[in-house]
Amino acid sequence: MAKGLEDAVAVFAESPTHRQRVLIVITDGTMNPKEPQSSTEIPPILLSLDTMNVIVFGIVVRKTARHTKADLDAETTLKPITSDPHDDHFVNIPLDDMLEGVFKSFCDPAGRFGAAMLSRQQQGQCSGEGAATGATVPCARWGSELECRADQACDWKRLATVSCPTAEGCPNLNCMELLATQKASGFACENCMLVGGSVTCAAGMKNFLIGMCESTECEKHCIEPDCNLASACFWNIDKCQRSVCQYPTLTECVQDDLCYWNTMQLPAECDPKVCQHFASSTCNADGKCRWDPPTNTCNPKTPNCTQTADEQKCLSDPSGLCEWDCVSDSCVNKVCLFTDRSSCENDPACEWENGANPLCRKKRCRVTT
Repeated sequence: MAKGLEDAVAVFAESPTHRQRVLIVITDGTMNPKEPQSSTEIPPILLSLDTMNVIVFGIVVRKTARHTKADLDAETTLKPITSDPHDDHFVNIPLDDMLEGVFKSFCDPAGRFGAAMLSRQQQGQCSGEGAATGATVPCARWGSELECRADQACDWKRLATVSCPTAEGCPNLNCMELLATQKASGFACENCMLVGGSVTCAAGMKNFLIGMCESTECEKHCIEPDCNLASACFWNIDKCQRSVCQYPTLTECVQDDLCYWNTMQLPAECDPKVCQHFASSTCNADGKCRWDPPTNTCNPKTPNCTQTADEQKCLSDPSGLCEWDCVSDSCVNKVCLFTDRSSCENDPACEWENGANPLCRKKRCRVTT
């Protein structure tokens, strides 16, 4: 065992530092029964692995569902080698359950090993004064490029080609295979996407992009000066995040499918479009949005602003579609939210204003003398 761990140290010493490092030790019997010297050799090697930020998982494989003395003895010798806390990085499991209970759990942030990897990822981010705290939810939950790019803590990594180890693997799903029930329903790879580590399919879904959502490179900048010097990054209170829809002009803003030119702000500004979600789970988790099953689309909730009598509650409505009317002293729905001239001018209550930053606004009263 000591020699195997030393070889692992040598391998990780040559591996890229930006990748998450994982070592999986699998056994079906007691470890090192004839190596008493390993009790003194192994701890320094484990310290080296921990210094290199390597997560060590241990798996005891048994033939049946019932435990035997052999696999319990194996557990006693293997568990101390795993990362702390040992119970989160170790499993004693029947061979037939390995795929579902172990290997698929690495892709699931709610699974035993997936949660342990996420915890280590967050611990490895900036710490100390002016530190980045990191996202509380992994970027892997986003199954599309637009959803990913809307999260300032994440960025979409495009992959030119992906070669899956099996013919049934889907390149656009990190090589995961569709379930038999999904295939029976007539779904193909392009009708599905990853949501929270699981494959979700829907009629009309088109997911041809090959890529994955990962933590943004901006989070590596732990102090404000470094962050501000980095391209496409900005300092947000206590952490460095990726800029989203921070374009200075209307032309640049509308060229990004993620953004729209918000004329309700004075001066007008570029903001992310609301409800850019492509699965019911992430859509309904957004307080501003609701999932429409007939169309399989995520749409903004339509608030009844007139039922809100308090000005502060009106202005803080999660939909962002309410405003306070000082004339009537009441909460009303925002109007003239169109981003193009044609739609704006087709609404009799609105007018298009040309200029350096064109916008659609409510028609003003015209006084004639």
